[in-house]
Amino acid sequence: MKYATAAMLIATTAHAQAPQEPPADHSGTYFCKATAAGGLSYDKNLKAWSSTTFDVADSSYTVKVTSTDKFGGDQYGLKSRSYNITVKKFGSQEKPSNCFSLTRGESGNEVVTFGDRVECRFFGTQYLFNFASNRYLVQFEGGFVWGDEEKNADTPYIEGGKCDKIN
Repeated sequence: MKYATAAMLIATTAHAQAPQEPPADHSGTYFCKATAAGGLSYDKNLKAWSSTTFDVADSSYTVKVTSTDKFGGDQYGLKSRSYNITVKKFGSQEKPSNCFSLTRGESGNEVVTFGDRVECRFFGTQYLFNFASNRYLVQFEGGFVWGDEEKNADTPYIEGGKCDKIN
């Protein structure tokens, strides 16, 4: 029994240390359309924040994902892949926003992922994309934490929807 346990431990350790393949390359252009959104808004009459829903009829994004062909960063036995990611409101004439990584130790607009899920930020906005489920979330911190209730210009929200690869 002692030898069987030792053999299982060695086999498990060898399997855990086997090199992993880097995540699949999800490079391309995606059209992401909101299906639901909610958050907080300030009611000036009540002088209080309350929950609200937002109209998502015109909320969509073009997301461009480009592999940097950089790999590495083993974490929990998983290989990483780096991307450059830009996000732009669909139909906007503004320049796309460069997402930057949430992974500690990374800099610039290189975004590191260990699988199908990608997380990146642009100022007070966090983007989460899952290329396996074709879903996304956008979270905006907004005015609630800034304490500027009277302006109520930047209400915090979370938005979710579906993405389709178009290129």
